[in-house]
Amino acid sequence: MDPIRIRYAATAAACALALAGCAKLSTKESSGTSATLAGAIASPAGASRIDEKMDDGDRRRAGNVLESAPTGRATSWKNPGNSNTYTFTPTRTTESGSVTCRDFTVVGTIDSKAETVNGTACRQSDGTWKTKG
Repeated sequence: MDPIRIRYAATAAACALALAGCAKLSTKESSGTSATLAGAIASPAGASRIDEKMDDGDRRRAGNVLESAPTGRATSWKNPGNSNTYTFTPTRTTESGSVTCRDFTVVGTIDSKAETVNGTACRQSDGTWKTKG
């Protein structure tokens, strides 16, 4: 086969895969559902500043990361209302029957002080993610 045709075929295949991923994302976003993280994000010492300072928008973002980010992919954001920053990383996914749970690490910088918390959250039947513990 001609090298130019191979290059065009590879480019077309790559574009098709990229568009397929976008179509899936668009379908999910247009469904009107939004994952939210519910429950406490606690450190081994008890309540964390991350848990105290996360607002509803931060919890929605964390839930969306749990819902759609691949294991090991860190997602970061800055809360425009309070300038706190978060990096949320799903670290392991387990399934038992119809229940999906994900371990995660969240690094929050609250009032210029970094804190790291590890936890586990499970998807509830309503689409929310609830932390264990």
